[in-house]
Amino acid sequence: MATLRSPFRYDFVGSFLRPQAIKTARAEFKAGEITREQLTAVENEQITLLIEKQKRAGYHAITDGEFRRSYWHLDFMWGFAGIDEIELDHGYYFQGEETTHGSIRVSGKISGENHPFVEHYKFVKQFEDENCIARQTMPAPAQLLAELYREDNGKNTDAVYPDHEQLLQDIAALVAIDSVEGTPEEGAPFGAGPRAALDKTLELAAGMGFATRNCENYIGYAELAGADPEKYLATICHVDVVPVGNGWTADPFKMRIQDGWLLGRGVSDDKGPMIVTLYALKFLKEQGYQLRYPIRAIVGDNEETHMNDVKYYLENYPAPVFCFTPDAEFPVCNGEKGHFGGKIVSPVCNGVIAEFEGGVANNAVPDRASALVKTDIRKLKNAPNITLEPEGDGVRVRGWGKSGHAAMPEGTVNAIGLVVDYLLDNGLCNDAERAYLEALRKLHSSTAGTGLGIDCADGPFGPLTIIGGRIYMEDGKLVQTIDSRFPTCTNGEKLTAQVTAALGDGAKLEDVDAAEPFYIAADSPAIRACIDTYNEVTGENATPFTMGGGTYARHFPYAVSFGPEHEDVKLPEFGGPMHGANEAAPIDKLLEAVKIYILALLRLEEIDF
Repeated sequence: MATLRSPFRYDFVGSFLRPQAIKTARAEFKAGEITREQLTAVENEQITLLIEKQKRAGYHAITDGEFRRSYWHLDFMWGFAGIDEIELDHGYYFQGEETTHGSIRVSGKISGENHPFVEHYKFVKQFEDENCIARQTMPAPAQLLAELYREDNGKNTDAVYPDHEQLLQDIAALVAIDSVEGTPEEGAPFGAGPRAALDKTLELAAGMGFATRNCENYIGYAELAGADPEKYLATICHVDVVPVGNGWTADPFKMRIQDGWLLGRGVSDDKGPMIVTLYALKFLKEQGYQLRYPIRAIVGDNEETHMNDVKYYLENYPAPVFCFTPDAEFPVCNGEKGHFGGKIVSPVCNGVIAEFEGGVANNAVPDRASALVKTDIRKLKNAPNITLEPEGDGVRVRGWGKSGHAAMPEGTVNAIGLVVDYLLDNGLCNDAERAYLEALRKLHSSTAGTGLGIDCADGPFGPLTIIGGRIYMEDGKLVQTIDSRFPTCTNGEKLTAQVTAALGDGAKLEDVDAAEPFYIAADSPAIRACIDTYNEVTGENATPFTMGGGTYARHFPYAVSFGPEHEDVKLPEFGGPMHGANEAAPIDKLLEAVKIYILALLRLEEIDF
């Protein structure tokens, strides 16, 4: 009996080139010219010769060279009960070469009794001595999972192992909570709604068997145990949401399912992904994986406004060695533009404009806005996307635009800009108001910042963007919030100077805040693990990208955003984007994300951090 322990100072995987005798016997067996027993006899003879060569070479591990396999992984999978051997219409592609078309399909519950590889291993083990031990290679469980969902295989897998209904019910339970930031309360630093969503998420995680922790009501996490006492991996999602806004066709806090889509506030940003990550960890737990690093699913509840939740966490808890946040698009975002925000404020004008309101969030393009002006409606003319309504002694001028996220304003129509243009074009302002509105016209004339003279672009990040999110009156002054996402060719100090100069004397720039861009090299090990997993599951050849959105990733030492949105998935007519009305998320892509996150986490577990 050998007492050696691997790995050795020199080693090999265990796969060797097939000798001609094996190839000939395989072809004859396939043609029906020899029996299975005769093929096995040839394999045994050639494996015995190979083992003698391994021993003479001085190797301490002996293998059968995988002489009994046609693939390094599929033959192992075909040996399980509940798995059928099938042929797809194409094979794998490596360096321009295509393999044969074999794959697997689940036909029942998977089990390992009478697996042929047991006898294969016993055959090699009989040749052990004091200098060598038998070894057999097999694919990782993650490889089996990937094959179970390759092409259309997932339909059978899901039919045998359904878990979707409970996942959707858990998303609905979170969507039901109005978790817009509220007034701070005792035990609820971001308001009652975010605290309720935090509690509910931890409750769901505990029900799945995870250890959970509420971090002093600022943030929380569910943890799957691992061997390393100091280092851990993490995912982080948020369960707070932006205000509802206008244009919904149903209750935003009652999740609906229509034609394979979820609809409700937070289904895509970010309550749906929060549940998706919990189910990825749930799979790892139920399958009994022994993890090298613990994995925390961190639950944030202040992402949409100030991210004070994650600031508190990093000030009071050690940071993960790597973290990804499912709060953007696939494949992998390894860089985020800088963020520049502030308010454009008018003087007290005492003019024609009695009220001006629009927008529900600083980081969303508003789809409607209105101004109450002191004038006679008979003097006014119609304009596209503008409606006029008599109100008291004046007229309510309403603008109707198209909403969207501040980081992706292409294709949106800012309703505030529509009203600003109408007021200026029709002289509905005094001199002070005109000077202020002219400043706003510069802002709203282009989401690239050309009107303010701040437009710029660079290679990694592309062009700067800027939008006006909310407008309101406060103490007799008009206040317009701005939200800009900028590349590395500018900075907060430069933008402050440029915007201030562009506004002129009619408006002031106040309450400025800025955060610089961040970027992680695309070839770093953790980013490669994520992008390789995505490409393996989807069959794509995608590469990492940068974006204008701001996520939790920028606050961690080593982090990226990683799905689950897909830029190429077109929204249905009844669905809207994140931050918009009728926010929608495709069920099939959320379920695909579960698989991607499972495999990515297993890959990340193999990295030496």
